[in-house]
Amino acid sequence: MIKEETARQLVSRALKTIADFDGEIDKYSTAHLHELQIDAFLTALSKFVAEEPVVDNDGNTRPDLKYRVSLSRVLFNKWTTFGDCIIHLVKKSSISRV
Repeated sequence: MIKEETARQLVSRALKTIADFDGEIDKYSTAHLHELQIDAFLTALSKFVAEEPVVDNDGNTRPDLKYRVSLSRVLFNKWTTFGDCIIHLVKKSSISRV
């Protein structure tokens, strides 16, 4: 699973690809985004999650493993804030072999 701080950083990076955002991301409403921004945000977030290196318990980077998480507009529409997105990444992410 993706750790909470990493999830927060990934969501923040994805949000910054579509909006000039500076503030507390957890409470920022998802209602501020229009359709094209939602698609761009989800695309960027998917890319950032896939690129995030997996580190094992010994601190070694594992290039044979990748994070995966389901992201869709249906899920996005259920989130009230980007904090909900962070929680989704933490709870629903998994690791799979490349």
